[in-house]
Amino acid sequence: MRHCIQRSNTVQGDILFCVGWCLLLVGLGWVGSGQARNLPAGWIMTAAGDTVQGYGGENLPAARDLDGVPKGENVRVGALYSPTGLAVSSDNQYLYIAEMSSHRVRRMDLVRGTIQTFAGDGNAGDEIRIDTLATNISIQGPMGVTLDRQDNVYIADTGNHRVLKVDRDGFITKIAGSSQEYGFSGDDGAASAARLNTPRDVAVDENGHIYIADYRNYRVRRVDAVTGVITTIAGSGKKRFEESAQGLLDPTATGMYPTGLALDSRGDLLIADKFNHRVMKLDLQAGTLSVVAGTGKTGHRGDGRKATQALLSSPHTVAVSPNGNIYICDTENKVIRKIDERGYIETVAGLPNKKTNVGKEGKALQISFESPYGISVDAFENIYVSDMYDHKVRRINTNSAPRLKYIPPPKPRGKLFYFFLGTAGLAAGGSGAYLWFGRPESEPNLPAPENFPDVGANKITLDQGTGY
Repeated sequence: MRHCIQRSNTVQGDILFCVGWCLLLVGLGWVGSGQARNLPAGWIMTAAGDTVQGYGGENLPAARDLDGVPKGENVRVGALYSPTGLAVSSDNQYLYIAEMSSHRVRRMDLVRGTIQTFAGDGNAGDEIRIDTLATNISIQGPMGVTLDRQDNVYIADTGNHRVLKVDRDGFITKIAGSSQEYGFSGDDGAASAARLNTPRDVAVDENGHIYIADYRNYRVRRVDAVTGVITTIAGSGKKRFEESAQGLLDPTATGMYPTGLALDSRGDLLIADKFNHRVMKLDLQAGTLSVVAGTGKTGHRGDGRKATQALLSSPHTVAVSPNGNIYICDTENKVIRKIDERGYIETVAGLPNKKTNVGKEGKALQISFESPYGISVDAFENIYVSDMYDHKVRRINTNSAPRLKYIPPPKPRGKLFYFFLGTAGLAAGGSGAYLWFGRPESEPNLPAPENFPDVGANKITLDQGTGY
């Protein structure tokens, strides 16, 4: 051991000494950085979902790809079933996932790497009861989700033709729509009595006004935050896009297929117009509608040019990053497109119309999507994309970023145990109390506090904590 750290009196010894220490330091640096090693920019990995579709369970690792997830086929992770709309919370801790085919909204903890149900009991139904937790309510085929500035969550309950709100305490209420009575009615009246038809997405501005992509009514509708009155702000009820000679549109005089909504930093509303193969912008102050991307023709072309000259193919959703970049789920092209602040478009993930390495991890421009549907961007410009028919949510980091990780829940410390305080002979009328600590489920053979010896009014349960 002494010879490993003592310098030699020869030149060769000095060289070996230096080389040895360099290798040691490099090795230590590699080990140290391995635990916090960042992924390169433009890398894609699975954030949530498994190799099989379905409902995976509660409080499980969100995906096998997360650091810290035990290896092995028998390890359970949070499988998804047709994930659609996505939304990242303002504090970047949670990712909300509308899960169409399991009739739930799921919530992934991006810090701990776990997933659980946020809304829906898994049954396709439409009942809403007053003062009921969102997990006790049936919803049907949700396809859109968003949050307001207070972190209330709004759900496009697509199959029930309504929009729901879940407050910060987890209780659910109806905002708009008449449950399974779909159609078009109710403008200039209470939104809760209006009829919607297959609402696909929802957005909320900084003043609390709610915007609904009323897909099969071919309109975008607005619910006033103060009055609760609903109005049509875009779309004529027809399908075909019609452009005026000036390039600006009367928002209610043109047809559209609205499937996705997002608000930009100016407060303008972006609309993914699916079958017109465009992304539109509604200036909410001026009341004008203009084209952001797409020519109306379908295809994948135009990267490196103005987005208005590019071809899209059935864009389903749109998102805006904190830096002002616009991201588009160009669904039928199976790619993610980005529009920068200059208005130029490029592909940042996926292989146009190819199925190569679907669901794998690697460089985002070398990995295909099956059917990208929902999109959301966090404060660090990480892009989350739901791959609907691959039943996964994927993350693309636009900058170098750490891997997502799974942090197992802490284990209880020690055994469940009881203390008895007081004098002996409780059966004879002595005084005293039992103190109980620990997890009763971890020691099922020990009596629960209510099964302690009967000491009448002297029986006191002082703590039922977790034992941490």
